[in-house]
Amino acid sequence: MTTPLERLQGGYYNSEPVSVANPGGFADGGHVVNFPAALSDLAVVAGGIVLDAAAIAQAGAMAEAAALSAAAADEAAVLSGQKADQASSDAEAAEGSAEASEQARAAAVAAAVAAMASQQVAEEKAGDATDAATTATEARDAAVALKDETEGLRDETKAHRDHVDAIAAGAGLTQVQGDARYRQLGEAVPAADVSGLQAMLNAAIAALVNGAPAALDTLKEVADWIAAHEDVAGGMVAGIADLQARLAVLERPWTIKTGAYAAVSGDRLLADTSAAAFTLTLPASGTVEVQDRAGAWPTKNLTINPGGGSIRGCTGSLVCDQSAHLLLVCPTGSTVWTLTKAQGLAA
Repeated sequence: MTTPLERLQGGYYNSEPVSVANPGGFADGGHVVNFPAALSDLAVVAGGIVLDAAAIAQAGAMAEAAALSAAAADEAAVLSGQKADQASSDAEAAEGSAEASEQARAAAVAAAVAAMASQQVAEEKAGDATDAATTATEARDAAVALKDETEGLRDETKAHRDHVDAIAAGAGLTQVQGDARYRQLGEAVPAADVSGLQAMLNAAIAALVNGAPAALDTLKEVADWIAAHEDVAGGMVAGIADLQARLAVLERPWTIKTGAYAAVSGDRLLADTSAAAFTLTLPASGTVEVQDRAGAWPTKNLTINPGGGSIRGCTGSLVCDQSAHLLLVCPTGSTVWTLTKAQGLAA
């Protein structure tokens, strides 16, 4: 027996004489040792009982608290169940309300579509009615205007008829003779109109002649003179063509060139050799105008290549070593370029 509780419960302490076989006996002086030992074991067991009682009490309190918590949980579960039932009822009601709202929305959309269709039909009918009213008004106005015009013509015809009848009566003419006279009066041209027309014709003829000599004051005389002087007429035509070409050049804008360039007829070029000298190649014919833009030709020359032709009869290139303003002209069919304008360049 090793524990106090086992010694107290197992008869270790007894009233028999103390011996090796019975070490817990009280008789024969055994009480001297065993009684204090028994008291000590009793104290230990009593202390354990107290601790166990406290533990039992604490466990009881905890069990009671757990029971209260379980009761509260059961109550909360019941309340939650009630709320769940209410939420389910509310959800069912909301679902029914949502379905009713969807049906109401669909009905509203259908009603709106029907209203729009009705409005469109009404607008179309209103437009048709407006067009019909406008057409009726225009037809009425046209009828009124035609009526007024007809009445005016009728009145005018009656006035003419009365006038002719009066003339016929005064001249002693019959009705048939008066009708014939009326037609003649309608076809006659007033003398004043004839005189004015003649004056206009005379003025036009005078403007055409424009003081030409009597030998050349008709188109026939002019044609005969041209036929007899075809060489002069050809020179005039060529001169006019040349003048037109020059005018065409003068109407074009200037273009700046700073490097080698193949010109086309009608070019107006500002040749800038300030960076480096370069060559300008002329076309087969036409007009080209060129001038020194930066005043650099004296130090960095501009070379004008006539291509397959010549300049002033020289087949070589023209080297411009002075600032100048040049107009080069070569008529179509010719290969000779002439300088009709050469400001600043030696002849």
